[in-house]
Amino acid sequence: MGLPLRVSVLQRADRVVFAPICFALTVFRRITGGRDATAPPDPKSILFVKLAEQGSTVLAAGAIRRAIDRVGRDNVYFLVFEENRFILDVMGLVPEENVLTVPTRSTLGMARGALAALRRLRARGIDAAVDLEFFARFSAVLTYLSGARYRVGSTRTSARGRTAATS
Repeated sequence: MGLPLRVSVLQRADRVVFAPICFALTVFRRITGGRDATAPPDPKSILFVKLAEQGSTVLAAGAIRRAIDRVGRDNVYFLVFEENRFILDVMGLVPEENVLTVPTRSTLGMARGALAALRRLRARGIDAAVDLEFFARFSAVLTYLSGARYRVGSTRTSARGRTAATS
């Protein structure tokens, strides 16, 4: 079952829409005194963001298990595209209610779903977030807006030694 929204649409949105949003969030973080944080000494909850192509989630199972050992199964969360949820259900690493999904049937539905997921994450007070997407700005924005104080992920700018909104 592929994405109802074409991949080319998502890639274009990532470039055209989310590049300026990442820039704005980076400026906001710097203006408001946000700082780059090291790993939390004792996180109480951890979010993994892996929207598409869940093969990486299977490969990251060891890291997920370590997060579970550290904070407990009930305190590990995942944010994924709706149609990719099944792999997390099959893996059974985290409770089903800790898997938050973003629909991809339409652009408006995706926006509404992402906002709903962010509200739920912020209400839970997530301490740390790990963005498992590679160089995707949409997931970087979601990771930053999750409310997690400690965030890590792959960004083009961090590859060159500078920070971005998700750093």
